[in-house]
Amino acid sequence: MDPVAQRPGFFRRVYNTGVTAVNTGVAVLAPNPIVVVQGAARVADKVLNRATGMAAPALAHPVVRKATLDLASMLAAPALQVIGWKRGFDTIGANLIQAWGVHSQKHDWDQLSAGTTLPNPTFPTDIETPQALREKVSPAKREAVTKVLDAYPGPAGPEKLGQLKVLVDRLSPEQLGRLATRLQAFKEGPGASNPFKEEVAGQLIHDLANPLRADNACGPTCSSTSSQLRMARDKPAEYAELVLDLAQGKDHKLPGGATVKAAYGEDTLKKLREGGNGAPASALLFQTNLQHFAASHVSMGKPIQNVFNPLFNGGLNKLFQAFDSSDPAQGKLSQDIDNSFVNKDLDKFNPLDKNRQTGHDPAQMEFLNQQLFPGAKAKSWLTDSPNAIWGAVESDLKKGKSVSVSLFNPSPQNPADRFHVVTVLSVDHKTSPPTVHFHTWGGERTLSLDDFKKSCTMAMPGGR
Repeated sequence: MDPVAQRPGFFRRVYNTGVTAVNTGVAVLAPNPIVVVQGAARVADKVLNRATGMAAPALAHPVVRKATLDLASMLAAPALQVIGWKRGFDTIGANLIQAWGVHSQKHDWDQLSAGTTLPNPTFPTDIETPQALREKVSPAKREAVTKVLDAYPGPAGPEKLGQLKVLVDRLSPEQLGRLATRLQAFKEGPGASNPFKEEVAGQLIHDLANPLRADNACGPTCSSTSSQLRMARDKPAEYAELVLDLAQGKDHKLPGGATVKAAYGEDTLKKLREGGNGAPASALLFQTNLQHFAASHVSMGKPIQNVFNPLFNGGLNKLFQAFDSSDPAQGKLSQDIDNSFVNKDLDKFNPLDKNRQTGHDPAQMEFLNQQLFPGAKAKSWLTDSPNAIWGAVESDLKKGKSVSVSLFNPSPQNPADRFHVVTVLSVDHKTSPPTVHFHTWGGERTLSLDDFKKSCTMAMPGGR
């Protein structure tokens, strides 16, 4: 007998219910995909016959044949996804129970790592003039530094020069040249007032000098915050171009092929400032627009995605809703999840709307990572064991990459707050026990590798 099916409590009920549902779906839809096509053809024939008087031979007509095949494809695609899910369900079920078994032990990663926050980097304070900065950098970078200084839309005092020194040490001459070119176009171009240009450029330099300062700028934006840090840290030139385009109200095509619409710019930031939001302009531009971008492309309001792509498109949330509502505690959890996620306006993210999304949707996290870091592939406890997820994360760390990871914390009363995206920066195997260094809430923290693996529900390694 499947050992997972022997587990007590709601784990067993969820697993057995899922097995029954999948087996039923496959039995109905999957004995042979041709059955689906034939059924679609019969439906199309009846519809066409009633509407036009055409008999069955009319299906040979190219237009009719195309309509029939389109309908067949529409019906067959969900069936084939169910078949694929069935093939993986033995592994999925076992891994799901293994993962939630450790989560049920209430490993509060936030509390366990709360006292481990490391100080952010400091900047030199002894560089008082642009000429002094040029003298402190390598000869190979002096020309590029001069171009960056000339393109900077404002006065560069000692604080900004200190940030520029750290930035120059991080970036190659080619990256500095690319930054200077885009800054010059931003300085001279339309779409933003001069004070706003100076503010955005100044915050951009700060981001590139210290990516670890990234913090949630406008409510539940942990997915885009992690992406912001990773872009500023690992793809600085691309990050600068994206932020400056958004500041000028320009749409921006991402490496994954999709286009980010510049939905929120200078006017929105002014309103946020009036409401007391003092977050950096660069963070507000990036996070609000990227969060909106992900929400508008992957909405929980699309039922076909939630039903037939259960792994990520609403999968975590739909799992909660599958709990046995006859159990009062589970029924309350399901209701809370529904109120926190499903009843919110999830097909967009409006930073000025009080009814905006709460909590992060894993489908949005997956889509955002795939667009910003092509090749990224979701590793989840629905399909992989905790050790397999961590193995994929560590493989990226060895290549000098950072990785976005979704952690589960059972402690918050609001279920939407139990999922949070952090950025894994490194792992130290010399400590006992081994220690993971990760970023959250504007700073770097540490947590034992064992506790981290027990809290991890999803990771997005493999991007470039």
